[in-house]
Amino acid sequence: MARFPGGLTGEPMRQTYGVLAMRYSLDMFRQKNERTYGLVRASNAGANTFPYVIYNDYYNHEDFITALINSGYIGVLWTPEARASKTSEEWLRRFQTVIFSPMAMINAWSSGTKPWSYPDVAEQVKELALLRMQMMPYWYSEFAKYRFEGTPVFRGMSLEPGFEVNAVSAVKGNLDDNPYLEATTKEVKDQYMAGEYLLVAPLFTGQQTRKVILPKGKWFDFYTGAYAGDGEIITVTPGLDKIPVFVKDGGIIPMMEAKLHAPVKEKK
Repeated sequence: MARFPGGLTGEPMRQTYGVLAMRYSLDMFRQKNERTYGLVRASNAGANTFPYVIYNDYYNHEDFITALINSGYIGVLWTPEARASKTSEEWLRRFQTVIFSPMAMINAWSSGTKPWSYPDVAEQVKELALLRMQMMPYWYSEFAKYRFEGTPVFRGMSLEPGFEVNAVSAVKGNLDDNPYLEATTKEVKDQYMAGEYLLVAPLFTGQQTRKVILPKGKWFDFYTGAYAGDGEIITVTPGLDKIPVFVKDGGIIPMMEAKLHAPVKEKK
């Protein structure tokens, strides 16, 4: 029922108000020569230059990864969240995804679920949180590239040089009836790049193994440094405690001491 000074009604403004909120709040920080990094519930491609992350209440874990990938194609930061889980396995798998996303977020205002709510995986969750903090220098560097070069920090595999999927043989149906059939069979919606050097391949509840498509070039296990493969499809069985992550040959992953807070720059 709203009508704005410019004459627009609430319906078209629904896709704009989030971007305007980001724009004007960011202006206030810039006037004070201060940085910000925020969370919003409405956004679109017009906000891809703003330091804000979008999330919503969609909670299917597999679809989280699809949303994370798709938003990267327009330069928008979309983040999953860990809010509630039916089992400790699901809680841990969700948390693994969260720490390799734009904003490592637990949103427990409704469910009351806390990192330690499932005691049998509480220690693993703690280690994941510490890993996120250890990787702060890497995330900072990759977000700087996003700021100055426009390269999405989290992005689909089709944007990675050397990535190929030969799925033509998997096409079943008539391309004349559905010209998009071949394209949809080639979609890879369950692995993604996190920054320039890391390939992340999440597992979901009930999975013990999964296939990972490695682009051309040598790739190494993030945790052990062991050689993983070169332009091939591999099968991994990481166990419950780890989310499969692989490092591109030549990649530099700067780490710091795990702290319970981000480093604070002292004012002079």
